[in-house]
Amino acid sequence: MRQTVRSNGAAVVAIGAQKPTSSYTLERIEGEIATVAHLSERIPRQYLGDYAGLQQFLGTEMGYGIQRATDRIIINGSGTAPESSGILNTTGVLAQPYATDVFGSCRSAMTRLAEAGETATAFVFTPTDWQAVETLRDANERFQLGAAPSTTPARTLWSVPVVLSTELPAGTALVGDFRTVTLFVREAIRLDWSEAGPELFDKNAVKFRAENRVGLALTRPGALCTVDITAA
Repeated sequence: MRQTVRSNGAAVVAIGAQKPTSSYTLERIEGEIATVAHLSERIPRQYLGDYAGLQQFLGTEMGYGIQRATDRIIINGSGTAPESSGILNTTGVLAQPYATDVFGSCRSAMTRLAEAGETATAFVFTPTDWQAVETLRDANERFQLGAAPSTTPARTLWSVPVVLSTELPAGTALVGDFRTVTLFVREAIRLDWSEAGPELFDKNAVKFRAENRVGLALTRPGALCTVDITAA
């Protein structure tokens, strides 16, 4: 169920008078559990015996690939079944235009959320955009976040934690109450291998497969806001 209207009509009411009505309209959103998967290249079976850490290595690398694809669904899912609509493609998500500089833009987005009764729990930046923020300097060449090349500042902005994602478009940040975003994990990441089929069995080769099954729910899009952090 996704909230589409959030209107608070609570007010002082005289005895016997008609009470005001608030609107908290929900709509039913149907989605599917998507399978996120990929295969390895063909690997000689002998390698599994010759290299003790090969299966662990492949599990780590292929698991990373699944996590990257899952992140993309959360941020930028297309909404074409069975893929859910990600945050950037969901109607109702707020949008904050560029305001003075990156700090002003992000603070204005927090204000918009606060005016709607929402609390920012995190910012999301691309690694490159966050580097640009961390290395901003004032007129005296001092780092504005108090960092120095010998130290790493706390990854926060306006006291709100910052997380990094490579799935955002450059020049765009996200902020909002991410408790309204739920990732349903029907099946956790699983790694299997097989030598079935003539192209594998006849040649003593194997392929690995990594997959998980996930779905996404955005219960209150108005609790999230995109931020334009680049001057036109």
